[in-house]
Amino acid sequence: MKKDFILRRRCVLCNGLKLKEVLNFKKTPLANSYVKRPGIKEKTFPLVCVLCSDCKHLQLQHLIKPELLFEDYMYVSGTSPVLVKHFEDYFKKIKRTIGLNKSKDKILDIACNDGTFLNFFVKDKFKNVVGIEPAKNLRYLNKQKKIDIHTSFFNYKNSFSFKKKYKNFKVITANNVFAHVPDLRDFALGVKNILANDGLFIFEVSYLKNVIEKLTFDTIYHEHMSYHSLAPLIKFFRSIGMKLIDFDLVQAQGGSIRVYVGHENLNEKKKKIQRQVLIEKKMGILNENLYRKYFRRILGQKKQINKMIKNKILKKNKVLIGYGAPAKVTTFSYTFDLGKNHIRYIVDDNYLKQDKYTPGKNIKIIKFENLKKISFDFIIILAWNFSNPIIKKLNKKFKNRNFKIIVPFPKLKIY
Repeated sequence: MKKDFILRRRCVLCNGLKLKEVLNFKKTPLANSYVKRPGIKEKTFPLVCVLCSDCKHLQLQHLIKPELLFEDYMYVSGTSPVLVKHFEDYFKKIKRTIGLNKSKDKILDIACNDGTFLNFFVKDKFKNVVGIEPAKNLRYLNKQKKIDIHTSFFNYKNSFSFKKKYKNFKVITANNVFAHVPDLRDFALGVKNILANDGLFIFEVSYLKNVIEKLTFDTIYHEHMSYHSLAPLIKFFRSIGMKLIDFDLVQAQGGSIRVYVGHENLNEKKKKIQRQVLIEKKMGILNENLYRKYFRRILGQKKQINKMIKNKILKKNKVLIGYGAPAKVTTFSYTFDLGKNHIRYIVDDNYLKQDKYTPGKNIKIIKFENLKKISFDFIIILAWNFSNPIIKKLNKKFKNRNFKIIVPFPKLKIY
């Protein structure tokens, strides 16, 4: 019987053999494996992070087969107004940064999801807008937006078919994707193969510095195979004949880094990059001892939140519901031992998740409109990275109801 995962033996960035276990979470189901009925027994997988002793890159030890993770995907960008606005600002930044010819220059977004980001290029009359999305269930959403869509995984081998059809691309983006790729060298060489000489490869990923500082451990799950910082990325791109030339720190997904990469002929913002690398080093992000302290902080937060739920909610027969069913809920619920006996329902705006149940914990996901029919005393915001707009929405819609709002991260707050 073939395993659904492989054990990583070498570093995904530098190919080094010295991988040291630094974080070991409970086994969990796949983060987006929502089920149609409760009680379905789901397979669980190890969730272990290892640190490369050579380049100091943090990565998962157990790699799930991509077809299990991504071919039927529950995450849809366009259901989040905050994310749509983020992508609009991102699009405008690209236009300001790069001189683009709408008729001639080609744009490629790898793992374009429902096409929300590329749609800004389409609306702005760009003629050559191309998307790659392996999730078959999202294909029709891109077709509706008139995006030239390819349903496949991207790698060095199939980059040649894109080179044959399109020659090259002035802009290649990969948003919240560079953490999802099991073979980053193969992926990056594919990008290099089809990137124009003066083109830019731009990608956003959750920034490891923020994951550590803000205690957002729930972003660690099987889809996220890598946890990126600047220093290892600089060495990685140099090793394949490319250059990390700039970066932006952005607020998306609780704190992300947007990285700009080009061919070696481009000039980098050397001092800016060196300053950020020094900040990472001083923080200890490259040191395995940091992760031991980090895990102790996670356990401390677990104790605090579980005590609050027990004393303020369960003992007083109050009703707690959740808001937001992002993939991070799976790591959160398993690490903190929270299930349907603690959280009655979870509200989510993503229609693909509504009327389904969370992986392993069987908490039912309902529409926002259903809240009008439900009595509740507390709402815990599980999509904590969107807590501000969610709080505004709840206070506006239910201003005459008496309830409290819990934000679990970065620090536990009750409003």
